[in-house]
Amino acid sequence: MHLQENEYYQYDLNTVIDMLLDDDYHRQKATKIRGGRNYQVLSHKKNPDFYHIKIQYDEYVQLPDNFPKRYKKYVKASNTYITTVEWQLKDKHVKTGNVTIEIPGMPVTVYGVLNLKNCEGGCERQIEINFRYKLPIIGKFISNFFSGLISQSLLAEYEFNRVFLEKNAFSLNIER
Repeated sequence: MHLQENEYYQYDLNTVIDMLLDDDYHRQKATKIRGGRNYQVLSHKKNPDFYHIKIQYDEYVQLPDNFPKRYKKYVKASNTYITTVEWQLKDKHVKTGNVTIEIPGMPVTVYGVLNLKNCEGGCERQIEINFRYKLPIIGKFISNFFSGLISQSLLAEYEFNRVFLEKNAFSLNIER
């Protein structure tokens, strides 16, 4: 399974990457967009060329009534998400990131590749998401179910990012 999304921001690359590297941004995104509980940072590293954060939080998943019983042992009502985000920051024109989302006990791992680059009037973030299956048949079914949730989540994240940039422009010394 493969998902792709392009987002446009009215801010330049440096402004958007500053937001994406902000520790409070990650906490708010996990708790406000995803309704995450028990948020914690497992590891964190930041220098001029590289950024890494690994977070963990619990999130409820609303399973539809027709979700097959045989797969419910893999997708619980409450799951722990372990998300690792890394950005390569050397290039001044393009920032490249990777996201890995693991859910212990679930036979699917989500991988994302992110590219952030300036464009006319702002910058663009390109997101490409792929799924890897530990158990192919079960994993494929679950990823089909989650692909709809991830698409909705990407739209919610995009809106959250736009609002976060607007609200924090002054405190982050961001200029349009």
